[in-house]
Amino acid sequence: MKNLAKYLSSTLLALGLFVHSANAGDTPAFDRGINLEKSGYYKEAIDEFTHAIAEEPSDPYAYYNRGVCRKILGDYQGAIDDQTIAVSLDPSNGDAYFNMAESLQKLGKKDEAIVNYQKAADLLKVQGDDALYNMAIDSINSLKSQ
Repeated sequence: MKNLAKYLSSTLLALGLFVHSANAGDTPAFDRGINLEKSGYYKEAIDEFTHAIAEEPSDPYAYYNRGVCRKILGDYQGAIDDQTIAVSLDPSNGDAYFNMAESLQKLGKKDEAIVNYQKAADLLKVQGDDALYNMAIDSINSLKSQ
């Protein structure tokens, strides 16, 4: 059952959905942002994550989730900016490196995307997230073959 939960979490993440951790600030704004993100209200979720960041500026998950919403809405540079802060606050966040790589790829920054996919893959392998690890490796191979 634990492996199934990890697989589903990885699948949701790969689709650009939220990540919530017990380490998150759990401010009311963060919780509202998560609920809005789950419901597909990404612009509204961004506003709530922005409030959560104002309340708890050291919470990497608020930046991470805001970045995911920005990526979904096509604000790739905004997503990169948020993921950069998320990994500076939590350098072990392979999910943030993965999402940053996706945004870099969308902006045509192939070499930077490969570097970030590799960072994600290295972390995700150690963390046992096989599904997202394999997606990162596949993305690296695809970019290198272009």
